[in-house]
Amino acid sequence: MAKRIPFICSAISGDELKAGNRDVTLVYGLLTDPALGACTSKGFEPFMNCKTRHDLEGKLFPILTKCKREDQLIFYFSGHGEIINNQFCFKFGKSDLYPFNNLLNDFDIRGVSRRIIIIDACHSGAAIKGNLINLSNINLPKGSAIIASSRAIQTSRELKDGSASVFTDLFCEGIKTGLGGEPSKKNLISVSDIVSYIKDRLDNDPEFSGFRQRPVHKINKADEIIWISHNKSLSKQAHKVQVETKESSEKRSFLDDLPHLNYDRRTISGYTLGDLDTDLIKIFLQQPFADEVLIESGSRGKTPVEHLELLGLFTDEKPTLGAFLCFSLKSLVIDKFASCSLQMVVYSGTKRSSSKASPKLSQDNLLNLFDIGMNFFRRDAGLRRTGDIGTSRRDDLEVPEIALREALANALVHRNYENPNLKDQPLSGAEKSCNPFE
Repeated sequence: MAKRIPFICSAISGDELKAGNRDVTLVYGLLTDPALGACTSKGFEPFMNCKTRHDLEGKLFPILTKCKREDQLIFYFSGHGEIINNQFCFKFGKSDLYPFNNLLNDFDIRGVSRRIIIIDACHSGAAIKGNLINLSNINLPKGSAIIASSRAIQTSRELKDGSASVFTDLFCEGIKTGLGGEPSKKNLISVSDIVSYIKDRLDNDPEFSGFRQRPVHKINKADEIIWISHNKSLSKQAHKVQVETKESSEKRSFLDDLPHLNYDRRTISGYTLGDLDTDLIKIFLQQPFADEVLIESGSRGKTPVEHLELLGLFTDEKPTLGAFLCFSLKSLVIDKFASCSLQMVVYSGTKRSSSKASPKLSQDNLLNLFDIGMNFFRRDAGLRRTGDIGTSRRDDLEVPEIALREALANALVHRNYENPNLKDQPLSGAEKSCNPFE
């Protein structure tokens, strides 16, 4: 089975460029979202703060070796670019260069013929066309595409607050918004579509009036659409049909039709207590607040289902959506809700330009995700322990645990769980990160 394989990289660039790591995180999240870019994520983590050409080759070559002939590679680079002796080069540090032509040759030698190259760097348009590069000497294989953030004579800029590069910010916006709500051919966002979207925003939005860069692209001998992402936008007629069909299907197969209730109180069709994590339910029912309900009702001999009904989590022996989200087995809940996921990111330092980000994604029911998130804060987030040895506060963190619990609970609770369709909810809506730069 063919795969889309991501190679998402930012180069170390000193203090003059601040957004590289965040750009990489955003692009990686969108491209590996199964509802959008659909790239495989396992074994292909983003590569941040690449220091040298040698480091790039050391990470890239093993991935090229893994690519099969039917696979498509998506290569994204954020960093400095420079034109040396009429050749566009990726730049690492002050003087370490990797010619773009070398990248193409490395692809060719390893038989990677299906590829999309996205370059967010100054003068990156020189990789495509212009009087500084002779394209007749570059034999781009069939089914290839290159997107550059600026023309050969232009520099690529960051937003004024340094939170993202202009190009990558609009690139991600175009994917997340489905080209601003515009339908596209085959419901896919093609290379041409995303470049046109970015150009239109730069040309017409006053917010970007001070940025002169314009993206350019080249597609070589493609028989079909070379697409970046699925487009969440549909034509009005197709959208209406889809919504009607979807609502009808959901009422029949998942949520019971109880419009007088809040959606989290509606019951789930076809599921019983046996479909949930009974061990987790047992632990939950042993908590003091759950026991208080039994005391107030004056009935200690309730079955688990009866107990859950007193708590409002079951109705007519069927779990509510709230119970499903909290107690469902992992394999069941992640098949229905993309929001039941937690992306945790820890940085190697406090200086963005020289820090390496290590993202980790977990998917599970909400109660298990809360435990996973708290364990992340305690063990893996790099938070210092400030308690005194030999006291009960020995393990206190520099951020009070009560604040971490509140922040994590809010991140999990305040999401849109109303739509029980994995493919209609972006993974980016399910992110929680411990980020010293925010």
